[in-house]
This record gives sequence, C-alpha cells and structure tokens, in this order.
Amino acid sequence: VYNIGERVEGYTNFLWMILMALVVKLGGSPLLWSRLLAACFSSATLILFLYCVHRDSYRNRFIGFIFVLFLVFSSPFIVWSSGGLETAAFSFFIFAAILSFTESIKGSNGRVLILSSILFSLSSLTRPEGIIAFCLALGFLLVALVLAKTSPAQVLKFVLPFIVLYGVYFIWRFSYYGKMFPNTFYIKEPSSLLLPLGIQYYKRFLIGCPIWIPLIPALIAGIRARLRGLLLGDYFIAAFFLVYSCYVIYIGGDFMDLWRFIMPLLAPFFLALYHLGSCLTDNRLSGYEAVAFTAAFVIFAAANINSINNSLAISYDYNVDSIGALRNYFKQWSSVGKLIREIGNPSDTIAVTAAGIIPYYTDMYTIDMYGLEAADLSKYGHLEHFTRPGHRMTISLKYLYDNKPHYMIAHPLITEGQPRYFPYSQAQDLYPVLLKEYSAVSIALPDIPGYYFNFRVRNDIVGKINREKKIYKVDYWSEY
Repeated sequence: VYNIGERVEGYTNFLWMILMALVVKLGGSPLLWSRLLAACFSSATLILFLYCVHRDSYRNRFIGFIFVLFLVFSSPFIVWSSGGLETAAFSFFIFAAILSFTESIKGSNGRVLILSSILFSLSSLTRPEGIIAFCLALGFLLVALVLAKTSPAQVLKFVLPFIVLYGVYFIWRFSYYGKMFPNTFYIKEPSSLLLPLGIQYYKRFLIGCPIWIPLIPALIAGIRARLRGLLLGDYFIAAFFLVYSCYVIYIGGDFMDLWRFIMPLLAPFFLALYHLGSCLTDNRLSGYEAVAFTAAFVIFAAANINSINNSLAISYDYNVDSIGALRNYFKQWSSVGKLIREIGNPSDTIAVTAAGIIPYYTDMYTIDMYGLEAADLSKYGHLEHFTRPGHRMTISLKYLYDNKPHYMIAHPLITEGQPRYFPYSQAQDLYPVLLKEYSAVSIALPDIPGYYFNFRVRNDIVGKINREKKIYKVDYWSEY
C-alpha cells in the first residue's frame, strides 16, 4: 500500500507480493530481487521444458530442442523474464501445473494429481487467472468421471488441496480487507468496449510474435503421422490456449507492450507443438522437415528480435506503452520521487495517478487519483471514456479539494527544457477553486540534465520549499 496503516488490497499478485515483502524484511532491494527472481522462475520453466524433451526418448529430440529455442526467442519470454513483475512466476506455476496434471491423467497417478492441484493453487495465488486453468482441468476430470475414465476419489484428490490452500487464503484476505474482491476488480473491470482493444492486442501479438509460423511444419508432420504422437494432455493444452486467449481479448489486452499477458501460454503451446511435430512413428526427420523447422525458427526469431528492437524506442502506438516508454517512466518518475522527498517534509501529502514509484521514494501520505490504493472507493467515479485497458475510475474532485494535498502531481508532466505554461489538458478538469489554491511550478530534475518536472504546489508552502532548488512559476493555459 502507499500509506502504512491502511488496509487496501490494490494488487492481484498475492504470492509475488509476499516474496517481495520477504526481500524487504531481509534488507534486500525489491527493485533488484524482483528481476532476479523473475529470471529464476523463467529458468525453471526452461528446465522443465528441457526435462520433457529429454524424458521422451521416443520422440525426435531435434524438434524438441528447436521448440525450446522457439520459447527462448519469444519476445514476451525475453522481456518479461527480467521485468520485475509476477509474469515469469505465474508462467512457471501454470506450466508446472499443466505438466503434472497431464501426467496424472495419463496414468491416473493420485500423488501427481495432488501435486498438480497444489501447483494450480500456487498459480492462482500468483495471478487470479490461475483459477481459469484449474476450472478447465476440473472440467476435464468431470468429463472423464462421466465417461467412467476416472473415479470420484481421483476428483477429490484434485479438488481438495486447491480448496484448502486457496480457501485459507480467501478467508484470510476477506477477514483482513473486509471485501470480497481487491480494488483492481472494481477499477479494472472488463467491458464490451474493451473488445476492439483486445482484438487489436492479440492481432499485434500474432504479428510481432508469430507463433503460427512453427505451427505450420508441426501440423504438416502431425497430419502425416495421423496425430499418433499427441497425448490427451495436448488436447487440454489446446483448450487452455483457446480459453485463455479469449479471456485476454475480453479484458482488452494490456497497456504494456510485448504481451506479458500471453507469456503464460507460450511454454505449454510450444510443448504441444513439439508433441505434434515429433509424432512420426519412425522417430526420424527427413531433410525437408529439418529445413522447414529450421526456417520457421529463423523467421520466428527475426520477427521477435524486430519486435523487441521496435519496442525499445519510446512510443505509444495503439495506446500501448513501449518498453522504451516504460523504462523512461521508471527513470523520470524515480527522479521525481527523490526530488519531492528532498524538497518536502515527511508529513506532506501528494496526489498521483498511476505512478507507484513516486510514493515509493517520497514515503509521504499519498492520494491515489485512480483509486487502486484507495481505502474508500466511494470517493471515486467511473470514467465515461477510456481508450485503453487498465484504470477506469478517477477521484472525485470535491474529495480532492477537501483533502488539499501539498503536491498535486497527477500524471507526472516532464518536459525537455523549462516550460512557459501547463498544457490545457492538465488544468481543464480541475475545480477552478482548486486551481486558485495551487501554484503551477517547474523544477529541474537533478539527475536528468535538461529536463523539468512540472506540478502544482499548495500556495501556503511554495515559499517553504527547499531554498536550494530554483522554482519557476508557470502559467496554466496554453494555445494547444
């Protein structure tokens, strides 16, 4: 949370938050360890994939290692394996859960079935989307039960561990936060208006990370062998891929580039393609097939490398922030947070939008203008118009006026060079009475030469700001 003492569930990655809290408790840097742990989870995913290739000695290992490379060179896997978010951990738990589940239904192994249930619960504690995979797996078991392919005892072995682990967590979080769902559920709820954004998001994924390219030679090889190498688990993976893809489209995709929401699909998808492409009965690969798989990999790798290179530039195409833009946010907003801490007092308050790194550095009481970390959402209203997924609520201006934060930051406005005025869009939606009580100022960022941070300071403290910092007053209105 932004403010110590407030019980706000402004996250949906409980297990990842616990890991980061442990890092802080042990005196480590969450900025460093979040990336290291993400890399470890992605490495574990690769090890699991390699284990599958090594274990299936009856399959063609050349194809297996090719599909390992497909995973390694996928742009979401490359970028989000060190992005510091929970994406890599969730991808690992989902992949491990699917592997153990498909193994259990292959041989009706009760212990492995229990393990898969535990892994599904861990994935659900990391991201709520893990529940989708669990419910789909449960559906497979119930169909098998109806067809007399499994027993009620097996179904219970799968259901009970999940209910116990996730149930204990749910009871605790309800008793602690007093709400059925986290703030993110109310603030980022899906809408049919997001469908075009979701379709565009998935379309860009299929172009920038063209997973359909390796599907072509794998499908040709599979049809030639009459799909004899496919397992029941591969059909489960196909169902999971379709259901999860529809979910990603329904929620509108993401505002961050390079498809972190689709990364959990990659390892299971490539494993299924490996099974499809290596199901030749003689376990041999013709020269034509070797060339086809190799060519598919080269084209796929080139497309993904191109996507990464393009995303390293600062851009906001399709209302999606590129990796370059996200890195720029981190650099600039970290500088802003340190600056506010330097010029202000610990007892001061700030108002920001989606810029959590600023409260992290200021350590001041923070009003979240989008409500993600707000203890009382009754002070917020829904946005009527939005052009990208994510935050759909905004603070009541009356509530903001009543609280009168010392520093009105909103969405951080950084300019190259000293500005003469605030853009009109930064002022038009505020109460006129609120504007009268604040001064628009500009301060040079100390660690980013030539760039200025522009924000509003309450009139009664303008003169109290650290005298060593030169403050430029600017007008509110502009011609554009």
